[in-house]
Amino acid sequence: MADRLTQLQECINQQADNFCNSIGILQQYAAPSKFSSFDRSGSQTPQQQPQEDYVQLFTTLIARCSKISIL
Repeated sequence: MADRLTQLQECINQQADNFCNSIGILQQYAAPSKFSSFDRSGSQTPQQQPQEDYVQLFTTLIARCSKISIL
């Protein structure tokens, strides 16, 4: 029983890592948005979007990890 609980906890920790990393990628590569009531002088150019498909990568990782925890 303890081994199964340890495996489940490891899967939960892995899912937490996957979610945190996906949020980090969103923050890093998301285009900035403008607020209509907040005027700020100066403009920043948005970063280039990376060639890698992070959406597909993280959806695959999250789905694979969730399937393992069900088994």
